[in-house]
Amino acid sequence: MANEGYLSGFRPVNADAKIRHLPIKASQTLTAGDAVILDSNQIAIGLAASAELCGVVARDCASLAAGTLVPVYADPDEEFVCIADADSSSLGAGDYQDIIGATGAMKMDADASTTDVLTLLRANPDSTLTSANAQWIVKIALHAFADVSS
Repeated sequence: MANEGYLSGFRPVNADAKIRHLPIKASQTLTAGDAVILDSNQIAIGLAASAELCGVVARDCASLAAGTLVPVYADPDEEFVCIADADSSSLGAGDYQDIIGATGAMKMDADASTTDVLTLLRANPDSTLTSANAQWIVKIALHAFADVSS
């Protein structure tokens, strides 16, 4: 699970993470590891102010026709490794954070929690990175496919 070589994006913890093929919205350029949202039932890049996410894109996608199916890690129970953009030493398990960054440069926004789309589960025990590049294991807290019925 150690991913010392990457500095952005979300990577599934589980090597056998489930993939769901979802239609992409027109004019999207996505990089593997980007958080995505549903927009008119098609995936689009997640933004810092996104109300909820639907997963993480599993491969690079560019110049695809609207509706083309692309692989997304869309299981609400999936855990991801990500990098903090700022000093995250004051954060802990159970904290909620946002995302920040454009395609290919997404990180956990360690100094903002307005939308709270991520739940911090634990610091990545396989990582030696600290401070602004600390690795965290997270789960999508506000997931478009989560069952919220009781």
